[in-house]
Order: sequence, then structure tokens, then C-alpha cells
Amino acid sequence: MTTITTDNERELAKLSVAKIQDVLLARVVVREEATRLGFSAQALTQIATAISEMTRNVVQHAGVAGQVRIFEIGAGGRRGWQSPWKTLAKASPTWNGR
Repeated sequence: MTTITTDNERELAKLSVAKIQDVLLARVVVREEATRLGFSAQALTQIATAISEMTRNVVQHAGVAGQVRIFEIGAGGRRGWQSPWKTLAKASPTWNGR
């Protein structure tokens, strides 16, 4: 499932989001990857909750399928993760974290 994308990022997962069952799958996959990256127990809960909420919003409000991708990122000796989102609509909304 891992894909190398650049020197500073590595794709860990790419998941389709179309139905409510995908919410749980995304939560489990992200939590496993965040555990592997060494996040604390509190951070794991926060990360899993954030992914659940974003996935649920796509399923309930976008009206079309979406996709979540999970990346391991690194810069300046630090590691982390990012998760860009997209819907598969012609005019998809932009997630800006606000």
C-alpha cells in the first residue's frame, strides 16, 4: 500500500470514501499508521477523530464519492502525516482546515 512520492513524503494509504462503512475503515487505517509513526495515545485519538469527522462529512454532505490519502511527511528532522482530501464531483469543495 506504501508509495514513495518525494524525498520528504511517502504515501501510506489511499482510500475511497462513499459509504458510512468507509468512516470506520479510514479511522482504523489512519490510527494504525499513526501508531507506526510513534504518535502518543492522546494524539492517536485526536488524529482518528479528525479523520472520522472529515470522512463522515464527505459521506453525509458531499453527495458524491471522495478519496482520502494518507502521507508520512518529513522536514528538518521531524516526521508527521498529512491527509489531502478530494471529492469526485466536477466542482468539489476545498478543505482548508477551518
